[in-house]
Amino acid sequence: MPLWHFLYLCPECGFDPMEGKGDRAWCSSCGVRFHRDREGELKLARPDGTQEVRTGPELAEAIDGFGGPLSRARYEGGKIRYGARAALRLLNGEAPVRRGGQLLGYHELLDGARVGHVEVDPEGVSFDPETDGTALRWPLMELKSLQASSAAIQLGHPEHGLAEFRFFSDSPRRWEDLLARLIRDAWRRAGRGEIVEFQPRIVAR
Repeated sequence: MPLWHFLYLCPECGFDPMEGKGDRAWCSSCGVRFHRDREGELKLARPDGTQEVRTGPELAEAIDGFGGPLSRARYEGGKIRYGARAALRLLNGEAPVRRGGQLLGYHELLDGARVGHVEVDPEGVSFDPETDGTALRWPLMELKSLQASSAAIQLGHPEHGLAEFRFFSDSPRRWEDLLARLIRDAWRRAGRGEIVEFQPRIVAR
């Protein structure tokens, strides 16, 4: 995962978004720079020359303190909406995985990518294709799983299967954080309890 996918918001000043490439990320507002070395250690360097070593949990907590993914998703009056350009692929069956003549399991087969705009609000996730195609929507209360990889997020639906969104210039970590918050809020409003995990399936206590 590129470092700026994790540090999508500046943990020092709250500016959103951060910029970066590979194992480096920087803030165009306060000038702080981050570097992840080969051992995975996160190093911070400020414009005044001071440096620190920070842990992932510390930085994640600082990002949450500045509002996390809601920093760009919340509008005046409290309205929440956020979108980005992405490639969508849908589940198109499964293929067996064998080794030495033995069946080890199955892996998912996804169809061809369609490019469009994905948007989330407190009720659901929508996708509008750029070319000919049908707009799609996944109500948050109907989702059965949420998981993220280094470049994409995946949503599971009991009827429509798996949907994978791969973003062109946005952070999957931001989307995972935002969707997790909105799904939790939707479940609370519906009286379905507190969610304790999102994968392999959404489970509440």
